[in-house]
Amino acid sequence: MGSSAFPSPSWSTSSFSVQGNCVEVRLRDGDVQVRNTRDREGSVLSFTHAEWTAFLSGVRNAEFDLPSRTGSSGKDGDRAGA
Repeated sequence: MGSSAFPSPSWSTSSFSVQGNCVEVRLRDGDVQVRNTRDREGSVLSFTHAEWTAFLSGVRNAEFDLPSRTGSSGKDGDRAGA
């Protein structure tokens, strides 16, 4: 991800986000920062470019996919009701 993806230190939100169920991302001082849109005054997580690139690669490779909500068993990995 080049710096052109985040041309200013403003926060960006995915176009897939609905009803505030998302995170915001920005590039600041060479790090990628992430925060919860429902708690904009709360904590901000910072990642190096290498960490963020590794995370995005895992997302694209479906390494973080959650179990389907259909027929959920209520186990720890189930995000139903979250």
